[in-house]
Amino acid sequence: LFLGTVRTANTEAALIAAIAASITGDVVSVTADIVLTSTLVINKSIKIDGVTAGINLWSAGAGTDPVTLISVTANNVLLGSNLIISHKKTTNTSVECCVNVNATGFISKATVKFMEFGYILRGSFSIQGDMEYTGAAGNNHRYLGIYSVSAPSEVSGVTWNSPYEATPRSSFIYVSVTGGTDKMNSVLKVYNCKQYDMSYACRQFFLQDSFNSDNAGNGNGLIFESNSFNDLNGGIGLLGALDAAVLDFY
Repeated sequence: LFLGTVRTANTEAALIAAIAASITGDVVSVTADIVLTSTLVINKSIKIDGVTAGINLWSAGAGTDPVTLISVTANNVLLGSNLIISHKKTTNTSVECCVNVNATGFISKATVKFMEFGYILRGSFSIQGDMEYTGAAGNNHRYLGIYSVSAPSEVSGVTWNSPYEATPRSSFIYVSVTGGTDKMNSVLKVYNCKQYDMSYACRQFFLQDSFNSDNAGNGNGLIFESNSFNDLNGGIGLLGALDAAVLDFY
């Protein structure tokens, strides 16, 4: 619950100051579109939302835009449904990401528009907002890059696009848990997600590129329910080390 102080922000400087002044449970209400010229770090357990629907947090749309638009480092952050977060960087210089999360209890109901990764996720999370790829043609892109799951997590009710390309380059969910701190130690549920124009194929709805876990045979799982997509490569791809006793399907 976010029942603390409500702070308002209508500029990048005011948004940064509002986050810095906040404590757990506070709310930052964005009252105007804001161009982010550097990575916005959310390091407090707060809610950030637009005062009304359709408030934009976006980059300028240049090659010098920040590589990561928003970085979430605090647990229990909520990005509200009135926000449209758009990473409009025009060139790939590194691993570009709209929202990078390294925390638990993260919830996003925001609409996310992106040009390489929509989200990079480590920890636990609930992704509920719609997503749209708006980058250049011919650019491999992933809506959600999942690198660790530490507690039950979900991707639910997301509507997403796969733009037309002669060679499809869209991967909706890309999982790479290679070990170290990157491990699949809980359940990931993907349900009620819909590709909104299925006349164009995506490259992969779900691709597990690698797998590692501390919890062999003890509560890990992938759950898929009621998803709609047009996939060039069969829908669910499982690569890398896979122990059927570790990863259960429902």
